[in-house]
Amino acid sequence: MNSAPILICTFPNAFLLVLEPVFWPYVAGIAVLALGLTVLLRSGKSPAIGIEKAVALGPMFFAVPMAVFGGDHFMVPQIVASMVPSWIPGHLFWTYFVGTALIAAALSIVVDKCSTLAATFLGLMIFSFVLLLHVPKLAANPGDRITLAVLLRDLSFSAGAFAFAIAHGRKSVADFTHKVTVALRFAIAIPTLFFGVEHFLHPQFVPVVPLNQLMPSWIPAHLFVSYMTGTSLIGCGSLMLVNWKARAAAIWLGIVALAMVVLIYLPIVIAKPSDIGNGLNYFVDTLAFSGTALLLAGALTAEELRERAHQHDLAHRTTQAGNADLRKSRRREMNRMTSRSTVGFIAAFLLAGVLTSLTTPRTTGAQTAPSPVLVELFTSEGCSSCPPADELLTKLQADQPIPGVQIIGLEEHVDYWNHDGWMDPYSDAEWTTRQQDYVARFKGASSYTPQMVVDGQREFLGNNPKAAVDVIRESAQKQKVSIAINTTPPAKGDTQRFDVRVGNLPASNGQDKADVWLVVAEEGLQGSAKAGENNGKSWKHAAIVRSMQKIGSAASSSTEPFVSTPQIKLKSIWKKDNLRIVVFVQERKTWRIIGVATTKVAG
Repeated sequence: MNSAPILICTFPNAFLLVLEPVFWPYVAGIAVLALGLTVLLRSGKSPAIGIEKAVALGPMFFAVPMAVFGGDHFMVPQIVASMVPSWIPGHLFWTYFVGTALIAAALSIVVDKCSTLAATFLGLMIFSFVLLLHVPKLAANPGDRITLAVLLRDLSFSAGAFAFAIAHGRKSVADFTHKVTVALRFAIAIPTLFFGVEHFLHPQFVPVVPLNQLMPSWIPAHLFVSYMTGTSLIGCGSLMLVNWKARAAAIWLGIVALAMVVLIYLPIVIAKPSDIGNGLNYFVDTLAFSGTALLLAGALTAEELRERAHQHDLAHRTTQAGNADLRKSRRREMNRMTSRSTVGFIAAFLLAGVLTSLTTPRTTGAQTAPSPVLVELFTSEGCSSCPPADELLTKLQADQPIPGVQIIGLEEHVDYWNHDGWMDPYSDAEWTTRQQDYVARFKGASSYTPQMVVDGQREFLGNNPKAAVDVIRESAQKQKVSIAINTTPPAKGDTQRFDVRVGNLPASNGQDKADVWLVVAEEGLQGSAKAGENNGKSWKHAAIVRSMQKIGSAASSSTEPFVSTPQIKLKSIWKKDNLRIVVFVQERKTWRIIGVATTKVAG
């Protein structure tokens, strides 16, 4: 439920092969969607008018994602089972049990059979995820905004399920639900406020539920979309907090989230239907949030009806006691509601501020330098899965989406794809050999593309944004040695000299020596294949490695810093204004990158 495994098909042009690995989530979601539409059509014309007609869609918008999440549990049960806390026995049992329960609850809600009971148990189950999974993880990493966002997201989903149960509960049971409705309103409004603020702190990510999926480069007006969505969320969340036009605010929140589903997430799913983690799950996440808001609106409608009945009964009783008592009673009631809303507004805004501050980078005194992380991408213009990875690395370098982290990316083009109709002009057997050395250290079966390697220690599929952000963020926590690079004007012709200084290696390095490498990389290059798997395609490259040479070695036993003044001959086909120098220090035994720095070549 927290996150879904990533499965990306290597043959995106074959429709059946694309859908095969993700059969269960799609089938479960489509089946519940079909049932929901059938029930809505058979229910006849709704008496609601205007935007209130959207409230009827809430159960379906909420149920479809629950069914998809349930299908995730059957798609790769072993991976989902690994998310169960170690102290809970029977990991696979709970994986299948939760998957079945999610699908069963979705069916019950959408056909409205035993739906109150099903929604109540669903709310309890999701709330247990918050307590058992997210709270301990947040306690261990209190500054992790993604963990906090997931916690608040699931808290709102739990509240959405309870809101459905309240709205559809029997009157005799619903008489005592006023306080619960207030709590549910807060449980959805506070995450909404937090999500809205995050849109201004991290506008480079996809909207509504602010996790770590970068906004696709082909979506126009990124900042406008992010800031407008953030403003809408803050406005709707504020109105729900103070309980002023709260029902209308909840409806508009659902509509805004639905608009993002249609405009942003649906095209992403269409573009990569087999990518569950970065496509379908983000789609249904946002759809579930839309459904949650609409379910809250339904619960607030029921609450309004009960409040009107209470006011009518109060007016009837006080009329009999006289007009003076009536005015006093109404004044007390108005003061009570105003006081409750004001206190709630202040308390919730303070809480939202605290939650946001926990995930906002802090500096003391002077601004601290960002922690550099080296990301190597083994790629090829002859591989159909590689252009998205090339563009991902380009976007990571351009946007620098992780606060306090400097992402230094290098494209290393292998040559084993050159037999398939297109000769990659940037390929070199040297990069193929480097990748094979990594494969041996990672104990992999064989080389593949696109493959990202972060700081020489972690590898994953190179077109997986979630894995990239997660691994880069984790790697940035490790201390690195300082590296200084100074370039001088060319000594003669195209020869360029560099002054490189590496700080002392950490004592934890032991006696292991580390090699110091100097890389010349060229930015601004465009991929354009005329044959092979990418025939006719064009895309942007990140910094492509033009040369890589070892300029010396360093050891922790040395008391002097490493100093070198290498000279590099710059080839005429390289565009000098786009050249970048990268120096990194890599341990010989572990291949861990313990230091990296970059600078532009002097003009």
